[in-house]
Amino acid sequence: MRSAPQSTGRKGGLAVSDGFASLISGIGTSADKNVANTYAFDGRFAQSFAVAETAYRTSWVVKKAHDLPPFDMTRKWRNWQADADQIEAIEAEEKRLGLKARVRLALWYARLYGGGALILGARGVAKEPLTLDSMGKNSLEFVHVVSRHQISYERIDQNPMSPTRGQPEMWTMSGGDAAMVQIHPTRVIPFVGQPTTGMMSAQDQLWGDPLLTSIWDAVTNADLVQAGIAALVQEAKTDTLKVPNFMNQIGTAEYEARFLRRVELANQAKSMMRTRLVDKDEEWETQQVNFAGLPDVERQKLQLVAAACDIPVTRFLGESSKGLNATGQGDEDNYNTMIFAKQENELQPVLAPILDELLIRSALGARPKEIHYAWAPLADAEPKEAAEIEKLEAETIDIYQKTGLVPVTALAKTAQSRMVESGRFPSLEAGLAEADDGLDIPALEEGQDPANEDDPSALTQTPAGQRRAANDAAPRTLYVSRKLLNADEVIRWAKGQGFTTTQKAEDMHVTVCFSRQAVDWMEMGTDWSGDEKGWLRVPAGGPRLIERLGEGGKAVVLAFVNESLSWRHDRFVKAGASWDWPAYQPHVTITWDLGDLDLSTVEPYTGPLVFGPEIFAEVKEDWAKSITES
Repeated sequence: MRSAPQSTGRKGGLAVSDGFASLISGIGTSADKNVANTYAFDGRFAQSFAVAETAYRTSWVVKKAHDLPPFDMTRKWRNWQADADQIEAIEAEEKRLGLKARVRLALWYARLYGGGALILGARGVAKEPLTLDSMGKNSLEFVHVVSRHQISYERIDQNPMSPTRGQPEMWTMSGGDAAMVQIHPTRVIPFVGQPTTGMMSAQDQLWGDPLLTSIWDAVTNADLVQAGIAALVQEAKTDTLKVPNFMNQIGTAEYEARFLRRVELANQAKSMMRTRLVDKDEEWETQQVNFAGLPDVERQKLQLVAAACDIPVTRFLGESSKGLNATGQGDEDNYNTMIFAKQENELQPVLAPILDELLIRSALGARPKEIHYAWAPLADAEPKEAAEIEKLEAETIDIYQKTGLVPVTALAKTAQSRMVESGRFPSLEAGLAEADDGLDIPALEEGQDPANEDDPSALTQTPAGQRRAANDAAPRTLYVSRKLLNADEVIRWAKGQGFTTTQKAEDMHVTVCFSRQAVDWMEMGTDWSGDEKGWLRVPAGGPRLIERLGEGGKAVVLAFVNESLSWRHDRFVKAGASWDWPAYQPHVTITWDLGDLDLSTVEPYTGPLVFGPEIFAEVKEDWAKSITES
C-alpha cells in the first residue's frame, strides 16, 4: 500500500500522482477502472439557449427545478419599515412598476440561462450615469427584464482600483430597426446564475452557469425512468399463442382473416366465469410484468433531482411527508431558511444599492434615512398558532407598557402597525385613519363631575380622571406597600418562636417605595410581576434573616430576597422617587417589642410569602403613632 501525489504535473519526465493506492487490491492502480474517470464541462447550455428552453418546455421536472426558488424568493416579498403613509406610497410604486414579478423573472432568467438583468428607466440619457441625488418624485418610469441573450457588452472593467471592477464598461442592446442602444452600467442590474470558475469566454465571463449544467444528469435520469415505466405499462400483459404450422399458412389472406377472427373470439370468450377455448395442438401463454419496486426507483430519482436543486421532496412533488408522525416540517423549515439566506445574501445586495434607493426617491420624492425593509416570513402560521402568537405579542406589549420602558404613543403605533400587517383585522387601517387619535381617551360627557384631584384613588375611577392624571397630575409624596396576605401563618410561626407580641395581621406588609420627594404618580409605571389578581408570591426557602432595623433597632423584621420587589423599587427611584436609606432590603416587620427574647435562638420563617397588589398612598410622617400590636 502506498500514497503518491495525484497532480497532473511532471518532474524529470515522470508522471506524479497523489492519492490512495493499494498494490494488493488494485485500487488506485492501472487495474482500477475508476482511474480513467474524469469530469468534462458541458458548455452547450451556456452557449445556446435552445437546449435549456426545450428542456424547460417539455419536462415538468426541469420546469419545477427552475420555477420554485424564484417564486419562493418573491412570494411573500418584503415588509417596509416606515410611517404608514410612506409604506403605502412605496408599495404603490412597487405595484405600478410590477417590481415583484419582474424580479422573479430576472431570477428565473439567471437560473435557466445563467444570467438576466433589470433595465431601469430613470430620468436622463440611457448612456449617461444615473445619479441618485438628482432623482425625485416619479423619477423611476419603468423596469424591464431581459435575459443574458438579449443584452451584451464589449469590455469588462479590469482596473483593480476601480469601484466597478468586474462590471461592463457599457451595455448594448438592440433597439429595433438594427439600431443599437447603449446603456450605462448604473442603469442595468445584472442577475448572475450559478457561480463559475472563470472557464467561460470573455463575452460571457460576467454571467454564471445555467442550473441545467449541474443537474442535467439528475433530471434526464428521472425523466428516463418515468418514460421507461410508462412504456412498460403498454407491456404490462403479453399473450403468446403457439399455433402449429402457423408460418406456412399465414401466407394466404383467407387464413389470416380466419386466424385474426379466431383470436378475437378467444379473447372475447375468456373471463372469470368462462373458459378460453383453444385447439388441442395450440398453446396460449400469458406473461405479466412485475412493477414491484419501480415506484421506489422513480421516487429515488426525483429525490436526487430535489436534492440537486436544494428543494425538499415534499415541496418539489407537492405531497405530504411519508412515515409515522412525519410532517415534513423540518425539511420545509430548512428550505425556508435557505430561501431567506438567498434573499439576504444574494437578492438584497443586488437590489439595495441602486434600485431600492431609486424606488424610495421615486415614491416619496426624498430618501429618509430611517426607511428600510425586512423580508417577510415565508411560512404561513396556522390560524390557531397565529392567534396564540398574537396573544403573546399583546401580553408582551402590555408588559412593556406597564414597565414604562417605551412611551405609550410609540408602543401603540407599533401595535397598530403589527395588527394591520397581520391581515387578521379587516378594515382596521381604515378605522384608525377615520379616528381622530387612536390613543385619545374620551372626554368628559356633559354634566359629568370631574374627579377629585386630591384623592389619588379618583384617578382610576373615570376616564376624565385618567386623562387629567396623565397630563397634569400634581406631584406628591409617595408610599407604596403590599399587604402580607398570609400574615396569620407568619404570626403562628412568631408565637412558636417565643415572640410575645406581633404586629396585627392587617398591618403586616412589605414596603416598596418611601419617597418624601414629591413625584408624579403617573410616571411610576405599573407593576407586572404579579398574577392576574396582582398578587406577588415569594416561594418558600431562599435567604431569610431575623434582624433589628429602625432607630435604636426597635423593629424586628423578617428579611428576604425577591428580585421583582428590588427591580420595582429601582424603577421608582429612577422615575424620581427618593429613598432615605443606603440600600433597599425587602422585609416584613414582625414586632416593635422584642421583650426578653434572644434573637439568636429564633429560626427564620421559611414558608411562602403572599403579598397583595401595590397600594399607593402619600407619606405620613406620624405613621409610628398608629402602631399597635397583639
